[in-house]
Amino acid sequence: MENQVTSFFYITHCTMITIDMIVHKAIHQGIDKKMECNKKVFIFGKEVSQLQGAYEVTKGLFQKYSSKQIIDTDTYITKKGFTGSSICVM
Repeated sequence: MENQVTSFFYITHCTMITIDMIVHKAIHQGIDKKMECNKKVFIFGKEVSQLQGAYEVTKGLFQKYSSKQIIDTDTYITKKGFTGSSICVM
C-alpha cells in the first residue's frame, strides 16, 4: 500500500495544479493546512501526538501545534466514547 498514489488537485488564483502523492501524505497536508488556518481544529485519538499516529498521518503536528490541538486519548476509549466526544464538540 506504500506505493499507492493519488492525484491531489490544487486550485490557486484560477490555476489548477495536479500533484501526485501518497494518500497518507495528502491527508497529513490537508490536516496541517486546516490546523494552520483555524485554531479551533484539533485531533484526538490513540497515539496521535508523540507516537506520530497511524501511518505517520500526524507526524510532526504535535511539535508544530499545541497539546490543546493534538490530544492523545486513553488506550481503552471505546467507539461510543469517540462518538460522544465528537458530538459534544459540535
